[in-house]
Amino acid sequence: MKNQILGTTALVVAAATPFAAFAQTAAPTSSDVAQVDEIVVTGSYRRSLEQAVDIKRKGVGFSDSIVATDVANFPEQNLAEALQRIPGVTIERNRGLGQRVSVRGLPSEFTFVTINGLATASGSGGRDVEFDIFASEIIQQVTVQKSPRAADEEGGIAGSVNISTARPFDYEGRRVVASAEGAYNSISEKTDPKLSFLASDTWGDWGGLVSFSAARRTNRTDSESGINFRPLTRFLATSTGARGAQAQAVLARDAGVVVQNRANTAETDRIIFQDKVGDRAYLNTQDQWGGAVSLQYRPSSNFSLAFDALIGRYETTEDQYDAAAYSASSRSTLETIHEFDKTTI
Repeated sequence: MKNQILGTTALVVAAATPFAAFAQTAAPTSSDVAQVDEIVVTGSYRRSLEQAVDIKRKGVGFSDSIVATDVANFPEQNLAEALQRIPGVTIERNRGLGQRVSVRGLPSEFTFVTINGLATASGSGGRDVEFDIFASEIIQQVTVQKSPRAADEEGGIAGSVNISTARPFDYEGRRVVASAEGAYNSISEKTDPKLSFLASDTWGDWGGLVSFSAARRTNRTDSESGINFRPLTRFLATSTGARGAQAQAVLARDAGVVVQNRANTAETDRIIFQDKVGDRAYLNTQDQWGGAVSLQYRPSSNFSLAFDALIGRYETTEDQYDAAAYSASSRSTLETIHEFDKTTI
């Protein structure tokens, strides 16, 4: 928020004193306090809310909007994250980031999505659109229409999401903005960059805009790949001859467990051993970039002609590492029973 104060003013501070002493103090006259000519407060957040309310007031039916009044100042990292601010909209997450949008509780494939008035398809093969492919810096406005209108295209049973990219006459005069961010992940031990650039200018009735954004996100997830336990029946009851006898002797020697009848599964099924223990690590890298170009002709406030081009790419790569230790992966006999400790693992 930028505050600009024109003129001069005086600051009066009153100390806490008893009432009697305060009553004897003379009140300041008008000449002691300078008059403030004008206070001008400029900022994007209030203006953004005002424009969103105006869009909702002028619209037909139930709708909500998010507007970025400053260059490259759309909230959140992608559109899905920003749309979760709207009542009646829920999102699905992938690796912690919003990906798909659901309106009024219906599945995401029932939401109709347009970009600058044109229907948008999904690269995943379904009807639902993955919103994480859009960089938020190149988006100017998003409107969620929750009730159908006669002018809407079919396909949006749940509602429609209308995306508008930035255009030159959305801003006043020349604007050049560049930003760079970095995020460090302590688990993956990677520093992820995020860069954005936008340049816009107008020349009379013509205007041009170009913007670009790129980001990388690295995730790591550690988990257990599985811990298996099996009964010793496979070594005692199903192993005949010397192998079964050896397993019976090892149990008595190393574990102090005496098996009376190796053929009795009711007895041998009560003795279990740890067959497998493992760790699994997922390394996920997400690369996202997007660019937009707009050429606009607006001779008056009632007529505008624009050429918009939007291109984006989202690529994710995941490597999976699995390390597992097996105590017995085949039908064999026991030779030694080890204690469970870090040295054995």
